Amino acid sequence: MEQKLFVYGFNEKANRWEILDREFQKVKRKLLQQLTNFGQPIIEVIDGNFENRGELLLAHRTTASTSASITPRTR
Repeated sequence: MEQKLFVYGFNEKANRWEILDREFQKVKRKLLQQLTNFGQPIIEVIDGNFENRGELLLAHRTTASTSASITPRTR
């Protein structure tokens, strides 16, 4: 059964939302990516004793594509 899903994102040049891809593997990858960590950023400890002051140095990491989404085709 074909689901007719697609990935869409905002095209800044055209200033509108557009379909980016309909390829199954890319849609699947995007769906799995959205499930990882429930879309929340990942905070990593870079240094547990930053500059020997007992402070944490943290890095904020997000997924590569934050503006793309997946939706079923309505027609």
